[in-house]
Amino acid sequence: MSVYKIIQELAQTRSSNDKKAILAREISNEDLKTFFRLALSNQIRFYQKKPISSVKKNRLELNLTDAMVCLETRIASREITGNDAKEYLVSLFNTVTEEDEAVLKLILQKKSGCDIGSAIVNKIWPKLIPDFPCLLATNYDEK
Repeated sequence: MSVYKIIQELAQTRSSNDKKAILAREISNEDLKTFFRLALSNQIRFYQKKPISSVKKNRLELNLTDAMVCLETRIASREITGNDAKEYLVSLFNTVTEEDEAVLKLILQKKSGCDIGSAIVNKIWPKLIPDFPCLLATNYDEK
């Protein structure tokens, strides 16, 4: 099942137990795992403020896995910045399907699109999204 359809299925249910069940069913889906890591991790930033629109010109199709890798390695790593990054994103959006484009836009907006936070994702895939306790405080140790 595609990542877009899974996100839509997750968005239609309000129960967190149902969302956990859907994620548990799709535990082997690496694209979904990568989506949540890129969309919910606070350590990965894409530095894009305004939404980017695209016009489907090219018929070359890039799969979602490769598009997410391109997004992480070229944009998040700051290899491409500024207007060059915007142009690169438009060209990337032109080479994926409309569903994959919607998934990539959710990643750029740092939203899951289905009201799932890092706590639920980390229950399915432990330590996928780094979680830091408040002020890095720990309980007092008697030693």
